[in-house]
Amino acid sequence: MEKKVLIFGTFDLLHPGHLSFLKEAGDIGSVVVALTPDALLVTYKGRPAVNPYAVRKRRLERLTWVQEVVSADAIPNTYSILMRVKPEVILLGYDQGHLAKQLTTRIREYHLKIDIVIARPYRASIYRSSLFRVPMIKVKAAV
Repeated sequence: MEKKVLIFGTFDLLHPGHLSFLKEAGDIGSVVVALTPDALLVTYKGRPAVNPYAVRKRRLERLTWVQEVVSADAIPNTYSILMRVKPEVILLGYDQGHLAKQLTTRIREYHLKIDIVIARPYRASIYRSSLFRVPMIKVKAAV
């Protein structure tokens, strides 16, 4: 039986680094993406998404390595998704190390057995979402 692999992310502007991460998850097992809801993007990233949740979800569902896309928890740092998805492995991006401590705490609290693995970076100096962001310009409406 294939392992269930849970990954977390926004996946707003898909780039080769994301694709490498998704492929690495797929090499481990059946991939479930916990996609950050629009309402939490400002909380987590300090800015809204370029693409709304529905667009981000649809793009991920079209990828070979992704078996399922579910909404991540609406309340920050609760990780009740662990109980819903019941993964055997959580693959975190090389830049998501801060999640490991929070997830480890929740895994213990929920009495689950889940391995946490950190993905290899894929040309991190070139393929990071923050490098693809275009500054948003606010335009005042004409009076």
